[in-house]
Amino acid sequence: MKKRGFTLIELLVVVAIIGTLITIATFSISTLRAKGRDTKRVTDIKKIQLVLENYYRDEQSYPTSINFGGDLLGTRSSTTYMSSIPNNPAPQADGACANDNYAYQKLDNGSYELQFCLSATSSDIASGLNCATPKGVVPGKCPSISSCGRTITIASIKGHNCNTGAPDYDTCTYGTIQIGSQCWMKTNMNIGVNNSNFSDDNNLEKIFVNTANGSLYQWAEAMGFPKACNSSAYYADLQAAGSQCGLGGQTYKIDQKHQGICPSGWHIPSDNELHELVATSSPTSCDLISGWGCVGAADSLKQASDCYMSGTDICGRSGFNFILSGFNGGAYGDNGYMWSAYSELDQGTSYYYRVSRTYDGVYRAGSSRDVSFSIRCLRN
Repeated sequence: MKKRGFTLIELLVVVAIIGTLITIATFSISTLRAKGRDTKRVTDIKKIQLVLENYYRDEQSYPTSINFGGDLLGTRSSTTYMSSIPNNPAPQADGACANDNYAYQKLDNGSYELQFCLSATSSDIASGLNCATPKGVVPGKCPSISSCGRTITIASIKGHNCNTGAPDYDTCTYGTIQIGSQCWMKTNMNIGVNNSNFSDDNNLEKIFVNTANGSLYQWAEAMGFPKACNSSAYYADLQAAGSQCGLGGQTYKIDQKHQGICPSGWHIPSDNELHELVATSSPTSCDLISGWGCVGAADSLKQASDCYMSGTDICGRSGFNFILSGFNGGAYGDNGYMWSAYSELDQGTSYYYRVSRTYDGVYRAGSSRDVSFSIRCLRN
């Protein structure tokens, strides 16, 4: 007797069932991992609170600050209360949670607040932001903790896993600072594979300066575009409807808040946003059109040690720490350059901002995109 095979319809049904089962399994694994991270967050907070009470018992006060990822040492004793204060596990942008680390604030009344976020309810603690105090955990944001000023930890960007060791020497943790209405990272981006040619569109690449000063990036690399998008031929389309940059296939476009190599919830600043930073930091009203302007703003933006008018109270006042990391052609220690996301439409270039050790104004101009400058991220 001839054996009957499967019909096409039967095969399609089997394939559909297998696909559904794979989808369900993938979703279940993702959910389990998220629950695991939330469980760790609750455990972390309980451990930190226990350590804080031990600290209070011996030192007669709660610590002024906490360095997540570092140790907690006594001020009245040599006791190490915690050798490694846990960071919020990655990905920190879990569910509705922002890409933020845990946040701690000692209060004027001697108490403290410790803020954390859960993607879902865990151990009877509600999803979303929660505030831990010596009296327990209450749902919602901690009143004393600004949404800016905490450290954020980056696990990976554009498929590149952050690696603080050789050969990448990435920076995976970044402080933040409020300047006017803007929340900025306090240091330049430094993540990617060290390759000054930027020849591999499949990898995130950089020119590594050092861990203190960050790295340099060509404009297209910083924007998350292929190297071909550096060409002046595509400048107008990238900022309008988008362009395939002569490669065919995917269309690339500058978003209003363009993430590029910044972490989730952050973006590469536009020309207007960098202009606002300069104007906010300037000691007098100013409008930076092109060339040098806004006298005094650079000294406020730079480190105090790089101040032109040294010894004045404006040196380093903003806390922005505009680093004199040079560009791929040199000028390290003398000038600092920073890309914006936006194009100088009449020239086929992109705007950058520059500060110098030998002047207290800020320089704004356009540059060809194959030059490598620093990148500083701004929160959405």
